[in-house]
Amino acid sequence: MALASDNPIMANVFLPRLWRGVIAVAMLLTCAAVASVVLGAVLPGALPGVDSQGEGVTPRRQVARFDFEERALGNFEDLPMHWYILGRDARSSEAAFMAKPLHDQLVHAVGYPLHTKVSFDKSQAVSSQHSLLLQLNGGNVGAFVEVGTIPATPGSDYLVSAKVRTTDLKWARARLVAYFIDAEGRRIDNSESQSEPIVTAGQWSVASARLAGDFPQAASIGIQLEIVQQAPPADAPLGHNAIAYQDITGSAWWDDVMVTQLPRVGVATQSDVGILRGTASKQRPQLSLAVRDVPGHDLLAEVTVFDWRGKPVAQKREGMASDKPTLKSWTPKLPAYGWYVAELRLFDRPPALQRDATNVKAGEGDLVEVGRAGATFLWLPDESGGQGQTQGQWRQPFIVDASGLDAAHLALLPSLMKQAKLGGSIISCWDQETVALDMPRRQDLLESIVESLVMEQQGQVMLNLWPLPAEMAALQVDAGRGPLPLLLQHAPVWRVYLSPLLMRLGQQAQQWHMGESGSPAAGNLANLMPTLQAIESDFATQAPQPRLVVPWRMEQAPPTSSTAKRSFNLLMPASVQPQEMARLLEPWSRVASAGGLILNLQPRANSSISPESSSMQRADDLALRMLQGWEAGAAGLVLNYPWSLPQDRQTRFDPDIALGVWSGVAQRLAGRRVVGRLPVGQGSQCMILDGPAGGMLALWRESDQTQPGQLDMFLGAGQPLALDLFGNRAEVPLVEARHRISFGQSPVFVENVDARLALFREAFSLEPSFIESVQKPQDLTLLLHNPWPRTISGELTFTHPEGWRIEPQLTTFNLPAGASAKVALRVSFPVAEVAGIKALRARVKLQAERAYAFDVEAPLELGLRDVECKPTLVLERDAGNGKVAALVTQEVTNHGQKAIALYAFAALADHPRQERLIAKLEPGESVIRRFRFEDAGPALATQPLRTGLREASGPAILNLLLTPADAQPPTP
Repeated sequence: MALASDNPIMANVFLPRLWRGVIAVAMLLTCAAVASVVLGAVLPGALPGVDSQGEGVTPRRQVARFDFEERALGNFEDLPMHWYILGRDARSSEAAFMAKPLHDQLVHAVGYPLHTKVSFDKSQAVSSQHSLLLQLNGGNVGAFVEVGTIPATPGSDYLVSAKVRTTDLKWARARLVAYFIDAEGRRIDNSESQSEPIVTAGQWSVASARLAGDFPQAASIGIQLEIVQQAPPADAPLGHNAIAYQDITGSAWWDDVMVTQLPRVGVATQSDVGILRGTASKQRPQLSLAVRDVPGHDLLAEVTVFDWRGKPVAQKREGMASDKPTLKSWTPKLPAYGWYVAELRLFDRPPALQRDATNVKAGEGDLVEVGRAGATFLWLPDESGGQGQTQGQWRQPFIVDASGLDAAHLALLPSLMKQAKLGGSIISCWDQETVALDMPRRQDLLESIVESLVMEQQGQVMLNLWPLPAEMAALQVDAGRGPLPLLLQHAPVWRVYLSPLLMRLGQQAQQWHMGESGSPAAGNLANLMPTLQAIESDFATQAPQPRLVVPWRMEQAPPTSSTAKRSFNLLMPASVQPQEMARLLEPWSRVASAGGLILNLQPRANSSISPESSSMQRADDLALRMLQGWEAGAAGLVLNYPWSLPQDRQTRFDPDIALGVWSGVAQRLAGRRVVGRLPVGQGSQCMILDGPAGGMLALWRESDQTQPGQLDMFLGAGQPLALDLFGNRAEVPLVEARHRISFGQSPVFVENVDARLALFREAFSLEPSFIESVQKPQDLTLLLHNPWPRTISGELTFTHPEGWRIEPQLTTFNLPAGASAKVALRVSFPVAEVAGIKALRARVKLQAERAYAFDVEAPLELGLRDVECKPTLVLERDAGNGKVAALVTQEVTNHGQKAIALYAFAALADHPRQERLIAKLEPGESVIRRFRFEDAGPALATQPLRTGLREASGPAILNLLLTPADAQPPTP
């Protein structure tokens, strides 16, 4: 063993090999602000710039190292110096050894039998010859370091790490435990940190734990190396009586146990909730960079801001002093509103570089990364006026579930909801540690939060009976059943906790959640409906008009009965695709129409394979699920915990991208409902929304479409604005009296539109929408509807397709409010008309609350219903003269019920027309016809090749066009 403070020679011996493979873990653990799940959503790999093989902490940061090479020091005992066995007599020669409370606690630890093995071992090692072996023989096994061996400086952070190799562990796991110890030899509460449970199957791996220097009484550092058996799950139905499998044998070798002092580093914005609203000139995000380190260390800070695609959009480098705590600020220039990740990397600079290292790249010039911190934040538009402004009650259906949030962060929730402009929140009545004596204090906290959210922000608060206080949970026979059985079976206990809340908060918080979101417990409960009725009656004696919210899962059948006194919180799993939601929610239509459906939208998880696309896909997926749920008539949409809580010393929120999408889409949906769907082309979707907040369209391309979609229609006399998920807006241009906007798979919202015009356009359709390609007049029916709340009158003049004959060419109409009409049409088309989708377009002039003049169109497909023709084009170049020949192959199939005679034809400019007879094509039969055009290159360069079919003794004719772009490679 070597202590950096008293054995600098040994401290230097280990450094060339110490941190190979460890630094990647170390740097992640020093991230002081953001959980890896958030950073991983946008940054490639772990974090940009980290060398996975990085060698990296300078010798001066080493506090202690145990390499277990103590023979040269004269130690020939079984145990390393300063190490003792958990649960066993220490046999220390120091008289005051057992006087230290922690020693007494560790040598008497329960569950560590005397017959396990803890000793030096030469069979396995990393850096030299020896390691420390822990060997099971039933129970647990472990070793701890003596109190006072590793000194600690109050206010400093430390990384405790070790190499570990395990064998024969199936159920048990190795772990490293670290904590601070005070001057009296007591473990400091809440300072403990543990590595992840480890099993390596014979390979060497890394275990590490980070100690945050938040404890001024810290005098030394304690370490425990252990193999521990698995315990029964916390929610096991039999509690402590549940059976947990254990290993009888198994081993763990430990080597190169290290303690390294780390700088304290943090990055944050000026908002504790991570949401900034402003404009280009006001309230821009400002980053605060905080660094505290051991005096004498020259540091370089590099801060980078990444957008939601993982692209770096701003960066700054600056030297940081280490002789005193340093706090600097920086206002990055960001390109647009959105979700961002700020990453601060801290480098040690040797004295030789001094202050000129700001241009040195990481990994060059002896720069060594020694710390990293991150923060996420949202920069959103102010939207403080105009049509985008929404009332508090409009925002109430868009709910954030903050159940289980600790008291410190719960106090910040009103600020987060205000900045996010969301109106609904779910908070817990208590937490697991709450006892009856603490209820007055809990009531005061909840009362202040409810008053702020309901009275000041015009929002709604729902109180959740989950998680249960430990005293109530202990009464459960089946831990998975939630609070409902307890409310009936143990009324004296729950009344102590719940009755004061019902009486004090029941007026403002009228909805009460009966358990964890998505829990199947309530839906599977026997006699569920009588149970709910009994609880509703009981609650009604203590609060005015209480409404129970019952958790439900998608795999459970919808409830058979519903009343105005209850709602159902239905979990929509992340595995459900947005386009599947309408079908799955159809059985819930009755509950939705009664206002009893609350949808809990579980967002998609991050992808470690493609983190950049993962963030965009998660954002688009959540937005589409919100739109689909809103169209299904949900009374509320719920998102659980859309943030991470920093692991540093600050009480703040680091918002996930899901919170930005939730806020942005809620702003668009608030005060609006889906009133229709506008046809905008194959592979595209468009919802029409209307309400007190005004008309709006929501457009997107389906996930299997690669090309952008386009909306091309008049949207009203106002100036339509296109907005993305985060509120970035652009004016929609007016091109030839039509508004035109392109859109992709990410939903685009178009505000300031006339929803009545969009609904008129939705209803403007043809029956049938398919006509036969035959040379005779055909009858169609044009459908019209009046979406205005008054009678409208007007005229239609058909203008397209060109060359078609449409009778009547001009028609007038007069429709009362909400009425529909059918207009009979007769159409015919030129003999050369090409098959495919056509647009029947008309110029509309109508009078509603004002005069309108605009174009409107309906799709109409032209083809043969019973005959299918699949043409292919192959271009062949003659090797001798270089001329190109065009080969056309038709596959013709009869899908009808009777035989038909046809001529297959092909025509190319400057070449003779070719025809092939199909004398009799029986039902279900297919034939092939081929055509060849020599020297076709010049003609194809200017005109398409026309091919198709004509009926031998009838009016049917099918025209198709082929261009060089349709050509297939020649068959070998």
